[in-house]
Amino acid sequence: MFQALIEKLSRHEDLTADEAAAAMAEVMEGRAAPSHIAGLLIGLAMKGERPAEIVGLARTMRAHAVPVTKRYGALFDTCGTGGDRSGTFNISSCAALVVAACGVRVAKHGNRSASSKAGGADVYEALGIRVTAPPAIVERCLAEAGIGFFFAPTFHPSMRHAGPVRRELGVRTAFNLLGPLTNPAGATRQLVGVPRPEFTELMARALMLLGTERAWVVHGADGIDELTTTGYTKISECRDGTVNTFYLHPADVGLPKAPSGSLQ
Repeated sequence: MFQALIEKLSRHEDLTADEAAAAMAEVMEGRAAPSHIAGLLIGLAMKGERPAEIVGLARTMRAHAVPVTKRYGALFDTCGTGGDRSGTFNISSCAALVVAACGVRVAKHGNRSASSKAGGADVYEALGIRVTAPPAIVERCLAEAGIGFFFAPTFHPSMRHAGPVRRELGVRTAFNLLGPLTNPAGATRQLVGVPRPEFTELMARALMLLGTERAWVVHGADGIDELTTTGYTKISECRDGTVNTFYLHPADVGLPKAPSGSLQ
């Protein structure tokens, strides 16, 4: 199967969602050879990922996640893709705490840092939170405190089969896009930061196809994967089954423009 898919990608032909899902199942069930995983990821990156391909990967990853017993009608997540290498502090993890303090239930999905100063797990661990808590404890936190940290290795253990290949490649791949698309608790509303402007539409369309009620996928004009106060932010909004892209400036919401580097 992998040989045919890799040949298809080498011709710059898109995979169907079902083809991507089937390949991901081989990866997550430990049947894919490292060379096949690498070929698939590099092929997708060289061609350029499409929404249907990302959706196929995400659906399989969701199906292999540790199940969460209780579902909530409105659930928020601020998990981004990471990887902008801007050196900012972990804004999205701090924002999750603020949102929860405002009374919004937050299922924060995240991991340790791969390229930034600190990932979500690193930030919360420094605050004394046991990020490796078992799923039952995380669910209790979500129910009683209104926020739970869903540590990716705990809730997506099958991704361990791809870990060595990802580390050896050392470059961004389609798997880096899957975190915001695979919240174990089924977040319905999201704020997603991405490291490249062309990813805002890609991720917003993938979220739409996966059934997300509403999401902002954002990229700051200064290159950061956050809503920025140093200039314009490109935003692709997924809402009511459509995707709309626009730009937001700090002045639009009554904030002064901040100097470059102020978020580091």
